[in-house]
Amino acid sequence: GRGLRAWTTLAHPEDRARLRQSLARSLRSRRPRAHLEYRIAAAPEGAPRWVSSRLLLRYGPHGRPEQVVGITVDVTEQKNAEQRRALQSVQEQAARRQAEAANRAKDEFLTMLSHELRNPLAAIAAASDVLSTGSGGAETAGQALAIIQRQTQHLASMMRDLLDVSRVLRGS
Repeated sequence: GRGLRAWTTLAHPEDRARLRQSLARSLRSRRPRAHLEYRIAAAPEGAPRWVSSRLLLRYGPHGRPEQVVGITVDVTEQKNAEQRRALQSVQEQAARRQAEAANRAKDEFLTMLSHELRNPLAAIAAASDVLSTGSGGAETAGQALAIIQRQTQHLASMMRDLLDVSRVLRGS
């Protein structure tokens, strides 16, 4: 009736249609109770106020709605807490995904690094085997020594690069 229309105009304009639809569904199905949550239109400056209305619906002998009695309570703090929890959950999920991605990147980097280190180390090991057997003469020993020196310089260069990357990542 007229009282219900006036009551729904108290709702925030963006919530009115949903509020009316929910109330209409309750009345059509002759539900004895309804629970509605909505923002109020006359909210003071700042964030809108949320309210929760619990209604008792009474119908006449022909099923027509005759009376609506209810209580409305301000639930703004609960709504704000729900929104903060939802935001925190989204942020935690994003942080978890970021940490998992960083962990995968670290694992991929360590895998790549182990392959990069294996090659110079294999050359150094082979050259040192040649030197330890003493076979092949002075020229072969010179070549083996050159391999060891070149691969050692390569490893030292890789270590400097790793330290530089580490410093950049730490921000120092």
